[in-house]
Amino acid sequence: RICVSELNCYIDMELGAVSDHAGNLLKPTLNPFAYAQELVEDNERPVLLGFSLDMNSARASFTFDEIIRLVSFKPQFLNFQARVNGGASQSLTLTSDSILSTSDSKVMEIRIASEDMNEIKRQRFCTSRNDTFVSISN
Repeated sequence: RICVSELNCYIDMELGAVSDHAGNLLKPTLNPFAYAQELVEDNERPVLLGFSLDMNSARASFTFDEIIRLVSFKPQFLNFQARVNGGASQSLTLTSDSILSTSDSKVMEIRIASEDMNEIKRQRFCTSRNDTFVSISN
């Protein structure tokens, strides 16, 4: 992993990468790999911005505000529900999943297990935008 401390966070800027208002190009340095003088660590939790659910293909797509690690996804923390605040309405916590995305990114796509899809259909929710919500716990 890179850029987790000042000691392993370097930048190499080539001539022409930047210029000032007069058009003067970047002055070469003696050390072409300058290290970070200050590094602000990423300590912000990712935020779910939105999701889509395709009941025909049993696929869901989740969009986050920053790149997420696919290996960190735990289906037991994802809950589909019929009301925005959950409560005593229809809901289902995923029992298993299959990640369709192939690399870490802001969008994660999963295939929902057939048992989970059948349970959603049995409970008769996720039929429209009005009864399709998701909550993520940790």
